Amino acid sequence: MQSLGPLEKSKGTLRIIAHIKEIGNSKITDIIRDTGLSPNTAYTIVRRLVELEIISQELSGEFPSKKGYTLTEVGQKLANCIETMGGVISDLEKKKRR
Repeated sequence: MQSLGPLEKSKGTLRIIAHIKEIGNSKITDIIRDTGLSPNTAYTIVRRLVELEIISQELSGEFPSKKGYTLTEVGQKLANCIETMGGVISDLEKKKRR
């Protein structure tokens, strides 16, 4: 099986991608609050996802400007896969409870 390398390194990576898909343009403070990740972990993952071009960093037009993060085209594809995996897992858990 092929390794997912950088996506496997930190817990919370998939959570951040799914969060940005759900919310859209997200500030780091929103990501930290909504995912429950520590600030250090969230910053590390976000930096890695920007480097991998899975998310992009944008500056707001307001003053003071704030960084927001959105999914790139590749990130959107990954987020769709994560959403599908979540649905499959949910279905399996429902069957197990029966």
